[in-house]
Amino acid sequence: MSAAVQPKPRTGPTPMRTLLTLGTLTVSLVGAANKTRRSNGSTDYVDHVDVIASWTAFFVLAVRAGRRRKTPAS
Repeated sequence: MSAAVQPKPRTGPTPMRTLLTLGTLTVSLVGAANKTRRSNGSTDYVDHVDVIASWTAFFVLAVRAGRRRKTPAS
């Protein structure tokens, strides 16, 4: 019977994960900025709700990314 191979403990975020996080944040930020620009002068409330939702999603992603970086590897 062979011994089970134990995975190495994580020492931090991998470069690929960091790039993916930065890419997601960038796309979210650009999308929120574009929606803000398009909604300026609009009288349709749906445009403004969409802008609020976009910025909220961006800030949630940013906070989660910041927390993930600060937590010790388990």
